[in-house]
Amino acid sequence: MKMKTCVVAFLLALLCVVAVKPMEVKATTFEELPVYVVDDMRNYDQVVGLSWKLDWSLNKAADVTKQVRYGKFTISKKSYVHIKTATVNEKTWAADEFFRVYGNASMATPIMENTIDYGEGDDWLLLEAGTYYVECGSELYQKSESTHSTKVMIGAIPADGAVKATKTLSADGKSVTITVEQKLCNEFSYLTWDEGKETNETVMQVCGKDIDPITYSFTVTKNGTYTVLYTPKSGAWCEAVNCLMFVEVNEIGAALKTGTTYKSSNLKYKVVAPGLNGTGTVMVTGIVKEKSSVTIPKTVKLKGHAYKVVKINNNAFKGKSKIKKITIKSTYLTSVGKNAIKGINKKATIKVPKSKLTDYKKLFNAKTGYKKTMKIKR
Repeated sequence: MKMKTCVVAFLLALLCVVAVKPMEVKATTFEELPVYVVDDMRNYDQVVGLSWKLDWSLNKAADVTKQVRYGKFTISKKSYVHIKTATVNEKTWAADEFFRVYGNASMATPIMENTIDYGEGDDWLLLEAGTYYVECGSELYQKSESTHSTKVMIGAIPADGAVKATKTLSADGKSVTITVEQKLCNEFSYLTWDEGKETNETVMQVCGKDIDPITYSFTVTKNGTYTVLYTPKSGAWCEAVNCLMFVEVNEIGAALKTGTTYKSSNLKYKVVAPGLNGTGTVMVTGIVKEKSSVTIPKTVKLKGHAYKVVKINNNAFKGKSKIKKITIKSTYLTSVGKNAIKGINKKATIKVPKSKLTDYKKLFNAKTGYKKTMKIKR
């Protein structure tokens, strides 16, 4: 009975020791890595700096045959990310390097793995906004020791600015020129287009119509959906980036014509040049109802498209004596016509953008109706 009691007591004591023993948790320290966000990835080495430098000291005799470092980087919006790695000062066949990227801190399954073959690695990723975790390591291979370094460059270009298509309406409104703008790499294998919504890249490569390799554009004469395929050349860092874009054209035949007039926010306008995506221009020709103040906007929306205000026409405000203040928000003005402000209040104030004060003072003179009693200020 005494023996049995001792055994029970021993087991209880052992359980207590096991219960209070803390669990061993492997702590990972992630170094913050800078990402160089650029507008143009085509000259990567010139615009992207060093994000990480890792110095290794491996020695078989000291039982240091492998070393690993951890880092993390963050991107604020969906981007194409270019990761370039290079090993320097390494003896031939001394060590193997690896570089892995993970979607979370648990580092369970890599979303990208680079073995840094022959001392260099070059990879791209299309990543959503967020934080990504990195593991980089070096391990002795054929040599007994090695002291070398690994350099890492991380660059990113927002996905919405990497490859896109812009539309330009012809002056007669009968055609639209679609221009492909890409800022990923300098060479491409395929740059084609076709009418309709095509999702088969192989068909686009074989049967698509070529896009002008100099202007990167093509012209269509009817409304509808057009497919554009952009494929980088084999060997380019982004060779796996096949981008299919669908461009909707609905402006042909429905656009504003040169010389047509419109009214908007108490001002009268005449179209100088039609255009899409803010390329069209208009002039101010008058005021709908005479008031003490007039505001000339930077752009005006007509028929759903923004038009730059580039001119105040002849006689636009002639004889409108109630006008005491003209506020010009447009930075695109190139001329003010004859007698444009003749007869407005002789002590009127003309307020202009700060950056255009000097230029706009030259536009208002005696021929436009400007008097010395008036003021032009920013």
